[in-house]
Amino acid sequence: MESKQNWADEALITAIARKDHDAFRVLIERYQGKVLGSIYRYVGNRNIAEDLAQDIFIKVYKSAGRYQPKAKFSTWLFKLVVNHCINYQRHLKKDPFGKLKYIEEPLGDSDYITASVLENKDPETILSQKERITFLRKAINSLPERQKMAVILQRFEGLSYAEIGEIMGCSVKAVESLLQRAMVTLKESLTPYV
Repeated sequence: MESKQNWADEALITAIARKDHDAFRVLIERYQGKVLGSIYRYVGNRNIAEDLAQDIFIKVYKSAGRYQPKAKFSTWLFKLVVNHCINYQRHLKKDPFGKLKYIEEPLGDSDYITASVLENKDPETILSQKERITFLRKAINSLPERQKMAVILQRFEGLSYAEIGEIMGCSVKAVESLLQRAMVTLKESLTPYV
């Protein structure tokens, strides 16, 4: 029998709809890193990102029977990620005590700086790079929700404008506009640090 590791996403989701736990485990292993990374870039807190990623995969499990392969599975999955992150941010704005749970974590070296970037660098250069990354992180976090998500999907996930449009439920032109406005804002925000 063929290993489920080699199954296409659509075959896995069909098996998950039949409550196949092995297929669900394979799907989680396949997408956990990307989902967790995207959420972490959006919320800035590893513990919260892990909780939200768990919520996403529970939604996938519960709604597997309703999945219609009109788009790639990854597009459908990232649509869940985007909606869940945006709903989480809205909940924080409405719940003043919820903000106590949202503590921004400092970026770890592994999040944006790879060992190869840092090797053979003097400590002053490394500190300078970390400071630039911190400023960039704060600038991205200050963007409006939809601009922020478009930047994360395009810059960090490498998705095309068409994929982002499908995930965010808007046209390619709207994605272009979101990204252009985000880049203008980021450029203004980061000018003092460049």
